[in-house]
Amino acid sequence: MSSATQQNDLTLHLSELLASLTKFYDVLGAESNALFNNDSALLFEISQQKEAQSNQISLQIKQLESSFGLPTNLVTLQNSDELKSQPRSAQQVLEKIIELSESCKELNMRNGITIQALFNLNSQMIEILSGNESPSVSLYNATGAKKHGGTKSSLGKA
Repeated sequence: MSSATQQNDLTLHLSELLASLTKFYDVLGAESNALFNNDSALLFEISQQKEAQSNQISLQIKQLESSFGLPTNLVTLQNSDELKSQPRSAQQVLEKIIELSESCKELNMRNGITIQALFNLNSQMIEILSGNESPSVSLYNATGAKKHGGTKSSLGKA
């Protein structure tokens, strides 16, 4: 394969990866909105889309590595001699990929923290509603004073 063809092929592969990352970022945004709106059915659908996009991105990165012998770590790739010898267009696409991957990482972490917080809140509510006072849950009485444990009360009997 000629050098010009290989350079164009690399730029094409990087552009495809950028498109996949853009779709993944959109899925993460939809996940964030679904979390905000408490739409569990949509969250389930989004989790499947998120997994499919993630698998697609992984395949594209492996293909880049095997076809061009480039490192899969984006920062290492950005600083590699192989990339510096590529056309400026490939370098610019890679810069966009790095920026977008950082944005994806941050949004994914934010969504994960939200999911964990909702899980903890739901777990505490279940403990309270079932009459099991968890040591990590602070309850307050009608006057606003901290309620001390020792009195378990159930909501009713079946």
